[in-house]
Amino acid sequence: MIPPLTNSIHDTALLLFSHTAQKEALYKNFSPEHSGNFNKQIADQLIGRTIKIARHTKLPFFLIDEQLQRGSSFGERLTNAMADVFNKGFQKIIVIGNDCPMVSTAIINKAAVELQKNDMLLAPTTKGGVYIIGLRKEYFEKNSFEKIGWQTSAVFENMVQYAREKNIATCYFQCKHDINNYADLVASLPYLSYTDPFRIAITCLIASFHIFNLDRFLSIFHLYILSKKSLRGPPYLLIPA
Repeated sequence: MIPPLTNSIHDTALLLFSHTAQKEALYKNFSPEHSGNFNKQIADQLIGRTIKIARHTKLPFFLIDEQLQRGSSFGERLTNAMADVFNKGFQKIIVIGNDCPMVSTAIINKAAVELQKNDMLLAPTTKGGVYIIGLRKEYFEKNSFEKIGWQTSAVFENMVQYAREKNIATCYFQCKHDINNYADLVASLPYLSYTDPFRIAITCLIASFHIFNLDRFLSIFHLYILSKKSLRGPPYLLIPA
């Protein structure tokens, strides 16, 4: 059973389809070197940020992670999750993931407003995916949705084709970056305010990672230099610049 995290009689539900941070860290490499602990900390920040944003919307909110997901493929798990929410009586659904830090409460609320005037809403990513899907229940065809090329660069294109084939009135949002690796993570930060808690947290995590590895490198390098010095020579001190 999927428990809602907020209570509302609104006919539009918000679905966060996500992994837990622990599992997300296994699938994505957010660190310059593969570091499970660093990956999990980043995943924690991404998921925590998205949950906080979702809870501040005016929508009933459902979080469905791998503990509640059903199906052998991503498409099956996502469409089953959407069907479960629709079966609760909602007439419209907004689906988000955890990998686009540019998503805000205002953007999600705007999507809810646009979905009152349109039958479908798509927000593309720069890699051909989508960071928001909005859809009315009458246009949700489970079998067709399962066949979309999920987790590929063709997702947005497939969704647009789906809308055209079904003659669905569709609204499109601005394209934004999503995060799948360390390069994406660093590239996303300039798009966020300097005072954004997520940007501050990620910047501190990246800095601490590099400082830790710098200390480790200097320690190893120091031992290497000592091993090459003659024991008869004068003592010296290695001072990093």
